[in-house]
Amino acid sequence: MHNFHFKQLKAFTLSLLLLLSIIFMPINTFADEVKITVPEKPESVYVYDMAEVISESAEENLLTRALNLYNHTEIQISIVTVNSLNGENIEQYANTLLHEWKIGGEEGKGLILLLDIEEDIYVTISGDALKPFFTSGALQEILNEKLEPDFLVGEYERGINDFFTEVYYMAEDVSEAVDTALEVKEEQEREENKEGPNFFSVLFTIILVIVILCAAFIAVVYVRGQIVRKKRREAARRRRAMERRTERSHRDYL
Repeated sequence: MHNFHFKQLKAFTLSLLLLLSIIFMPINTFADEVKITVPEKPESVYVYDMAEVISESAEENLLTRALNLYNHTEIQISIVTVNSLNGENIEQYANTLLHEWKIGGEEGKGLILLLDIEEDIYVTISGDALKPFFTSGALQEILNEKLEPDFLVGEYERGINDFFTEVYYMAEDVSEAVDTALEVKEEQEREENKEGPNFFSVLFTIILVIVILCAAFIAVVYVRGQIVRKKRREAARRRRAMERRTERSHRDYL
């Protein structure tokens, strides 16, 4: 009986550990991702020309227009150039810059163009709020038409300016739609919060229930084990008492 309960407890514990490992697997996997190191956020995220391919006058012009766009729409366009990323994935690097520099704020109303001059590659990524409007297909088309021809011949400043001008006007056109989409999203989130708990509260409740069930199971197994052992001791005492009575009776008979 004691071995049976021990096997039950062992099986339950293994099942619990398996369940918890499945629940937390995405979190652990995310935590194991390689951390990309980027420069500290500069005073201005609009133009960060580390490769020095943009003239001072062109940089001032880009900065003026970027600030004007932000003041009217709260949309931020960031132009970043580097000599080399030294093997870093350019998309991951740009995405890290976008989030760590908080380009476009918490709402994600930002867009970054990153150029790696030595590797002859570039990428543009939009924040969450702009993704429905600046889709990957639309951005690739702008890159192909406005940046690629000049980039191929080393006319980086002209290509950057043409790209910036195109996304600048596009951002102005979609700014009201972006704000409307954000308002709708916020309203949906408020309704969802009213309707029920979020994922983390549900997860906490599940874990709490599992812990309580585990503790209850262990307590039941322990109590039942105590009861079984007590019964065994009582049975053993009765058996020894009966044996002594039988032995006395046998001596008296003789």
